[in-house]
Amino acid sequence: MEKCYILITLLFFGVLSGFAQGYRMEGAVIDINNKPVESGNVILLSPKDSSIIKGDFFMDGKFVVGDIVDSIFILKITALGFENHFQVVANSKNDSVLMIEAIQLIMNATLKEVEVVSKLPLFERDGEKVKVNVENSALSNLGSVLDVLRKTPTVMVNSTDNVSVFGKGHAIIYVDGQQISSSDVLKTIASTELKEIEIISNPSAKYDASGRAVINIVTKKNNLEGYNGNLIQNILHGKYLFTYSGLRFNYKHKKWSTFVSYGFPHGKGWSSDEYYRNLKSNDSTITEMKNKIYTINNQVNSHYYRAGVSYAIDSTSSIGIQYNGFYALNKNEAENNNEILKNSIPQLTIETYTLSQPKLINNTANVNYTRTLDTLKSEWTTAFQYGHFTSRNFDEITQKTIFVGTTDQQLKRNNGLNEIQLFTGQTDLIKAFNKKWKLESGIKDSYIINESAIDFENYSIAGEWISDPAYFNGYKYSENVLAGYTQLRYSYKKLNMRAGLRAEHTTSNGFSKITNQQVINREYTNLFPSAFLGYDFTKDLNTSITYSSRIARPSFQDMDPFINYIDSLSSFRGNPYLVPAYTHSVEASLIYMKEASLTFSYSRTNGAMNLVVDKLDDGTDAFIATTKNLDYSETYSAGITIPYELSWWTTYNYFGYMENVFTYNSRGKVIQNRKPMFYMYLYDEFRFKKYFSMEITFEYTSAGVDGIFTFEPFYNLSANIKKTFFNDKLTCRFIANDILTTAFNRGSSNVEGYDVNYISRENTHFFLLSLNYRFGKLKSSNYKDKTVNQEEYDRIKMSK
Repeated sequence: MEKCYILITLLFFGVLSGFAQGYRMEGAVIDINNKPVESGNVILLSPKDSSIIKGDFFMDGKFVVGDIVDSIFILKITALGFENHFQVVANSKNDSVLMIEAIQLIMNATLKEVEVVSKLPLFERDGEKVKVNVENSALSNLGSVLDVLRKTPTVMVNSTDNVSVFGKGHAIIYVDGQQISSSDVLKTIASTELKEIEIISNPSAKYDASGRAVINIVTKKNNLEGYNGNLIQNILHGKYLFTYSGLRFNYKHKKWSTFVSYGFPHGKGWSSDEYYRNLKSNDSTITEMKNKIYTINNQVNSHYYRAGVSYAIDSTSSIGIQYNGFYALNKNEAENNNEILKNSIPQLTIETYTLSQPKLINNTANVNYTRTLDTLKSEWTTAFQYGHFTSRNFDEITQKTIFVGTTDQQLKRNNGLNEIQLFTGQTDLIKAFNKKWKLESGIKDSYIINESAIDFENYSIAGEWISDPAYFNGYKYSENVLAGYTQLRYSYKKLNMRAGLRAEHTTSNGFSKITNQQVINREYTNLFPSAFLGYDFTKDLNTSITYSSRIARPSFQDMDPFINYIDSLSSFRGNPYLVPAYTHSVEASLIYMKEASLTFSYSRTNGAMNLVVDKLDDGTDAFIATTKNLDYSETYSAGITIPYELSWWTTYNYFGYMENVFTYNSRGKVIQNRKPMFYMYLYDEFRFKKYFSMEITFEYTSAGVDGIFTFEPFYNLSANIKKTFFNDKLTCRFIANDILTTAFNRGSSNVEGYDVNYISRENTHFFLLSLNYRFGKLKSSNYKDKTVNQEEYDRIKMSK
């Protein structure tokens, strides 16, 4: 443990020697009425050739420029609406703080209104990530962030809301740079709040080593003075009616900026699962189980809420606080019919009706501080986060067992509680030495506590509820991950490189609340190298190769030995003996104009975790579904992206090939499951000026393998029409999703001794009417760009 602390400390503080020493200059900028000029640039020029030495932007008429080493220079002040100001400055007395008298700017009478109008491509790609520009696209009106991810190319979301990336696997998800603890958080953020989504298939050392890919979700930020907001109303009709009402409000005044958002989902969703199992006994008896489950999810009292406030301490530093939360009380109903046959002769039928009332509560708070250190965008950030997720579940179960001519009815109930607490602190430092070299280092410490309790009871003949010891359980887990990283970036002419190393020390403990005994006690340290090499053949054509090593730690839910009761012969169970899986992956790509691309990748995972179906060794015909470590898995993949755009038409097409190879041991026999898989994503937008626009999306996934399961092809055809009213303040969209009702999962598992076939469907076929009304009053400006300060900042160029 001590060695890990020393290593992480060296990784982080090794960058500090790169800071330059110098003096600081302070001053004020006013207009002809002696009022502070709102914002602008302060630039230091060389007296010899007018090359830029240093620069920064100022706010509220005050500027501070630090780490100046030149004793004489030309000071240039620029601000929109004013003429440029020049003056020679000399620090002849070598003052540590050089004060400049107030600079008065003259209005530029010839400046006319400038309006920046541009259309971002929906999808962009560089050598390290794919960026999806969600804002102002059809994706922004789908409902929640999770709904957007379902429609994002190369991103796959399964029926249990697990998110993965094509050719990679499970992805960890960040929202505005902070990792989320549960995919349930994605349901609480409205899609209208999104700016962009970044898909990083081979993450650098900057990101947590867990997961095989990273998805970073960036929300909107308001940079103009005043207020604005959105009123959202979505009406979805599939098999049932579902509505979403939402509000987002932003306000900015001088150094203060704040936002609040609220969402109210209400209505029903549904899902159905069918399982067909055949068990072959030693005496040639074949036991068949035909299991059908239909579930209605009814959101009767759900509320999503977010709020944040930030304060610009000066032109280079800011502090912010953000809060995310949701409260969801649902009322779900599940009907389960399980028919058992032996050698095709009916034996019995189990009919189970479950009324479930889950309550989900999440509260997450984040405090962050950011300081820009110089005009090369060196930056120091520090953040602390606390999250508390609570899930309470109460199930009332009525089970009928129907034999030939007889019926036996049993009453059962299940009380479940799961609590997760997350404490995180991190600090990151980016030091740019010049335009060529940049060093990034950081430290992060996260501590997670997960507690669960299950009390499963049967109603006795005597009229009493009696706990069932076979299902009664309770565990407490804790995990501490201390991490540090450093990575060096180099960029010169046509060459771009990055090399990094991340160290993580993990301590895990698990206790049984029933026996009060420790069942998990692990402590291990891992190093995760990563690298990137890119070369620009021309301005528009470049190539790159990336390498990344990752770890997949078992989720607490998968390790928790819970029992999700379906009927007396079927259940889902956690596995406390799961161990981490380790992945090494490499990817090469050729990219044209940041949109068209050709990629190849390979990865190998040792100890891959996948869902398996096993027979219980209790003398019955009962089955369980649980997550286990396989021996290893390999993935080969290739993809090509073909975009094209005209004034009236935009198309984006992705074609992917992947071959998964899973190797595992089943009852002493090594089994290898492999199959090639094809993936296709087609997007087309047609613009009929002054009338409306239309978008059509088609997504196809061929047959493939996932662990011990082989799944069948599925595809989704969707379309939407967009029309704006009242000077684009009101946006109306009509969306038809899964028009052909073909987006459902079907597959099988053929393990020696028993076969499993399944079909899973959910609420994918629907029609959605989305209304989004923009309102607000932002401070008028001759420059109508929503990122004025950032644009001006980017215009500052440094000499070599």
